[in-house]
Amino acid sequence: MHTHHDRHGKKQGHCHFEIHGSNLRQHHEDIRLSGVTIGAIGTLMGCIGGLAVALNLEKISVSIENLFGFKILPGDVYYLSQLPSQVNYSDVAIIVIGTC
Repeated sequence: MHTHHDRHGKKQGHCHFEIHGSNLRQHHEDIRLSGVTIGAIGTLMGCIGGLAVALNLEKISVSIENLFGFKILPGDVYYLSQLPSQVNYSDVAIIVIGTC
């Protein structure tokens, strides 16, 4: 606990962690757990979002083109309807595991 004396010689201040019944080690563990939780949620959301886009790219591009009134991926250049889109789930798993 860090204390200091005011101009009258009285002790001032209390350690924030001791006041709340915890200590610095517990605080570090809490921060670490928060980071892991946020990272796991972000990884899960990114994986789900990425798969959703990859599996529905043609529908998404058509919807965006209809919304804004111009071709994002012109059919004479990008043959999305004719090119099979295949998600390699083992690559997705490697990437997800690599973020851990």
